[in-house]
Amino acid sequence: MDMGMYFKSISLELTSLKNRVRNFIEDKHWLTDGEWKESVIRSVLMRNLPENIRVGRGFILSSGETSSQIDVLLYSADSPVLFRDGDLVFISPEAVLGVIEVKTQLNKYKLFETISKLQKIGTILRDNEECFLSIFSYESGGIVSGDVLECLYSTTNSSCDIIDLICLGDSYFIRYWDYNPSSSSSINYHRWHFYELREMSYGYFIHNILQKVCPNHVDSRWFPNVSKEINIKETKQRKRFSYESIPVTEFSEGQRIGE
Repeated sequence: MDMGMYFKSISLELTSLKNRVRNFIEDKHWLTDGEWKESVIRSVLMRNLPENIRVGRGFILSSGETSSQIDVLLYSADSPVLFRDGDLVFISPEAVLGVIEVKTQLNKYKLFETISKLQKIGTILRDNEECFLSIFSYESGGIVSGDVLECLYSTTNSSCDIIDLICLGDSYFIRYWDYNPSSSSSINYHRWHFYELREMSYGYFIHNILQKVCPNHVDSRWFPNVSKEINIKETKQRKRFSYESIPVTEFSEGQRIGE
């Protein structure tokens, strides 16, 4: 089984689908084009996720708080919903498994804006430690690794601010690690890794989501044989939160882990 080629086929599929609506309407209705791109990601996830996990779009409602509209919302099929019509849902924080913001392209300003939106949603989910926050952008927009990591560092002030996964075009992928994936040590690592994965980042994003929501079923067989850790472009350790009594383990900035 060649998972590397399979991941590249996911990139080819999403690349061919992303502009299908725009080919008809060109630049006449960006909202419809954006909704189509969101639906593509929902469709890919639905065909891979088990029946006990549902994929929709909508809002999270808590006591006195309502989230902004969420592009892709993963939630437990075992949990009741406040309202559902098609893929539009209104759910409680306890039902949420993951949140994905979908963008056509990200520059530095749009990245900051998207992270800020997700972090507000993270505040509503503050008592749900099992869910993840993530960003999927079809194109990287030329944004560089240092800008991405610095934005993540400067905006993350608590555990509910952490952005777990980011896909930037078909070749760049960012993941937050509580532990060092290249070491048996799992103490106070807390770093984002920025990977350069030629034509495979879409696949890595999708399969990392599967691993997030199905950790007991998704293992190394679901990824290419060659570890992505050899393709680290840069890393960044998050700051210590004010309520943490034990400092995070220090590493030099830009250190390439696993080499």
